[in-house]
Amino acid sequence: MTTFKLLLNDKSALYEEMYSLAQIMINRDKQIIQNEEEIIQLRHEIDINILEIEQKTVIIAELQDLLQEKKTEYKALKQDIKELEEQCEELAQILKQKEEELETLEDMLRDKEVTIIGLEKTLGEKAPVLTDADRAQKENPNKYRAIKGDEVDELLA
Repeated sequence: MTTFKLLLNDKSALYEEMYSLAQIMINRDKQIIQNEEEIIQLRHEIDINILEIEQKTVIIAELQDLLQEKKTEYKALKQDIKELEEQCEELAQILKQKEEELETLEDMLRDKEVTIIGLEKTLGEKAPVLTDADRAQKENPNKYRAIKGDEVDELLA
């Protein structure tokens, strides 16, 4: 019986050892299953991140194209501004020339007015102011002029 008890104790110890090893294996299996689930979840997240990266790469390419277009547009506008500035400089020079011409003409006009005033003083009277009709008569002296107030004469004229 002692041997039997020893065998039972050994058998019991072996069962306990097998049971604890089985528990360890079950726990490891649970850990492996949990790790597999995490791996699946991480692969899913990686796939999502890859899709996002691809979408963002497309967006970046579109933005780079748009940036290039805007740079080209900017250069064209800059060139237009340069051309307009050159035109402004040319027009400013022309304006300056015209202002100088105007000053010269105004000086000539003042000189002429002084000459007229001097001539009027010499003649002793002021020169008559010519009307449009007087000027027309001087240009065409043979043209008939109607007598004012005479309706028939005015109609014939």
